[in-house]
Amino acid sequence: MNTSEQSVVNVLLKFIFCLALPFVSAYIFYEYAPFSFAETNTQTSQFEIAKFTASISATLLGFLLTAIAVLTALMDKTLIVNMRLTGHYPKFLRIAFLTSLVFLIVTIFGFLVLLLFQTVYSAYSFSLMIGFLILAILLLTQTGYSFYKIIYNV
Repeated sequence: MNTSEQSVVNVLLKFIFCLALPFVSAYIFYEYAPFSFAETNTQTSQFEIAKFTASISATLLGFLLTAIAVLTALMDKTLIVNMRLTGHYPKFLRIAFLTSLVFLIVTIFGFLVLLLFQTVYSAYSFSLMIGFLILAILLLTQTGYSFYKIIYNV
C-alpha cells in the first residue's frame, strides 16, 4: 500500500471511530445507566446533569472559537506561515472545528434533554449527550495538545 492509500485508510478509520463512538457509548450508557432516568428531585437527576453539561459545553465551544480567532490573528508569524506551508495549519483547523462541532452537538442534546424532560425521548437524548460528550473530551484533548505545541513554539 502506498502512502496516499494509507492516509485514506487512516482518515476513514478515524471517521468511523468518531461516528461510532458516541452511538456505542450512548447505547452502553442507556442500557447500564448508574441511576434511574425518572429521578427528578436530586442533584444527580438527568435534568441537573444536562443543565450543567450544556452550559459547560457551550462555554468550551466559545473558548475554542476564540482560540481559533486568536490563532488566525497570528497569521503573519513565522510559525503560522511555516505551518501553512507544511500543511499542518489546515489539519489543525479541521480538528479544532470538528471539536467545536461536537461541543455544539453536546449543547444541543443537553437542551433537548431539558426540553423533553420526563418524556420517553429524554433518556435517549441524555444517552446521546453523554456519548457525544465522551467524543468531545477526546477531541478536546487532541486539540489542546495541538494548541500547546503551537503556543510553546510561538
